[in-house]
Order: sequence, then C-alpha cells, then structure tokens
Amino acid sequence: MKKLSSIIFHIIMFSLALLWLYPYIWLFMASLKPSNEIYTRFWPTHFTLEHFKFILESAEKMQRPFIRAFFNSLFISITVTGSVVLTSSIISYALAKLRFKGRNKIFNFLIFQMVFPGFMFTIPLYILIRNLGLLNTYSALILPSIMSGWVFL
Repeated sequence: MKKLSSIIFHIIMFSLALLWLYPYIWLFMASLKPSNEIYTRFWPTHFTLEHFKFILESAEKMQRPFIRAFFNSLFISITVTGSVVLTSSIISYALAKLRFKGRNKIFNFLIFQMVFPGFMFTIPLYILIRNLGLLNTYSALILPSIMSGWVFL
C-alpha cells in the first residue's frame, strides 16, 4: 500500500512538473517555428531561426546592443548568485554552529529586516551609490545585492 501511494505521489508530482514546464517548452518551440505555425501546431514542419535574426537585426537598427545586454545580465546574475551563496553559507554557519556574544541580536536583525520590502530602500541605495561615485558601473548593481537575509533561514 505504501509503495502504491508513493508511485501515485510521484506520478502526480511529475505531471505537475510537466504542467509547470509546458509554457517554457512552448515558448522555446515557438521561437524555432515559422511565424505562421506558432499558434497552429506544437511541432514545426521545419525549424527556423528567423525570430532570432529579427531580434538581432532590430536591435542593431535601434542601436541597442542585444548581445552585450544579454551578457551583462548573465554576468550580473552569476556574480550576485555566487556572492549570495558564499556570504550566506558563511554567516549561516556562524549563526548555527558558533556561540558568541550578540549572536541572537544578529539573528533577530536578519529576521527583522525581512519585514521591510526591498523597494523601500531604492532611494537611499541610489543616494549611497551616487555618493560613492558608482553610478553606471557593475559595482552599483552587484554591491547592494551581495548579501541577502532571505537565504539565511
């Protein structure tokens, strides 16, 4: 009986995963189809890269460097994710395993800072970044996100 319920549970979870993935799969497949087949069939009669070519040509005509923007986003995302994982693991370990004076205050501060929405700090962060002379730099995007209290718990 337990094995049967486990199988049913896994079938349901797999179905839900497919349901969640379907829009992404459809989007990817639509990007590889001719325009006239996007809404008519799931599998294209032939694959094409016309949509990617259109995006790149349009970006070039508007003098918007699409490839550079993509790699900028990738660099910022990887850097912020790596720094958050690194800093969170170090701080979490210290809070979980080490006993030191002020440990509970630091933990309570981390919990307390979650009460405030992130957009509340947009203007103060802008003023700080401007005063540090970091406007229009990668540091202005990376430094404010280098740590996150949401990961510690």
